[in-house]
Amino acid sequence: MSFSEEKIESLKERVRSVLSPRRFLHTLGVEAAAVKISGFCLPEATDELRAAALLHDVTKELSVLEQAAIMQLAGLSISDFPAPAVHHSVTAPTVILRDFPEYATKNVLSAVYNHTTAAPDMSLFDEILFVADYVEDGRTYSACVAVRESLYEAFVNASNSEECVAHLHCATLAALDNTIAEIARTGKLLDERTVAARNAFLERQP
Repeated sequence: MSFSEEKIESLKERVRSVLSPRRFLHTLGVEAAAVKISGFCLPEATDELRAAALLHDVTKELSVLEQAAIMQLAGLSISDFPAPAVHHSVTAPTVILRDFPEYATKNVLSAVYNHTTAAPDMSLFDEILFVADYVEDGRTYSACVAVRESLYEAFVNASNSEECVAHLHCATLAALDNTIAEIARTGKLLDERTVAARNAFLERQP
């Protein structure tokens, strides 16, 4: 599925209206990173990735009670997702289907659902959004900066799209390793899908 520039700009304004300025700025950063990464790895899906990036945090700023209510609508229980940082990725697909149905493609819904935790079987489309969220230019943490710089340098020096995808896999693994280490350091709850994703990508390494 492809979206026109007019549709993307319309979505951008709708998302702007439901996010704080700070969150919207991050969202634009993820959109820009997704465009850059898709240009090397999946150019035919760039506009669909832009839609996914613009929608990925659409429920990020909702309260716990609001998140729980949305999960209930989807037949889910918030108790099944003990890590609060994951809640918005679980609720966003339901809100996208309800409020932004024209953008609710299978790719968009899957990538938004997996963008926080990753998943062992996530698609290349999913992976691009996951990494874009981690390396967008607004991320100033040293770990994020290191992955961003390494990935973009590798893209420039790659000979073909297959090499670019291999570099993306390395960036995904690095982001997962860093995320797990940070969550462990801060004593927060870790979603089991993140561990499973890390192990799956580690097994892919030559």
